[in-house]
Amino acid sequence: MLWAWEEVDELVHSKPQKAWEFILKILEADSSETILSNLAAGPLEDLLSEHGEKFIDEVELKARQNPKFTKLIMGVWQGSMSAQVWSRIKALQCKFANNV
Repeated sequence: MLWAWEEVDELVHSKPQKAWEFILKILEADSSETILSNLAAGPLEDLLSEHGEKFIDEVELKARQNPKFTKLIMGVWQGSMSAQVWSRIKALQCKFANNV
């Protein structure tokens, strides 16, 4: 399974749009607690840490539109995200905390 992590990590760093699409496809295919926690604490956190300014508007839109994504965003931690991106993630988490 290490090879799968390496492939996703490479997408996050070198092809962030593809990584975003991958995260959304996996979420639609399986939104179990195991998948949610692994996507949130892995590829999504990494994507937001590396490219958060580029994706934060899409993240906010997706959280408002898709209950599965709202649950996913609840599992994200700051990691190495910028303070600006993290403050917007925290605002989403607070806004939707009672809805998940």
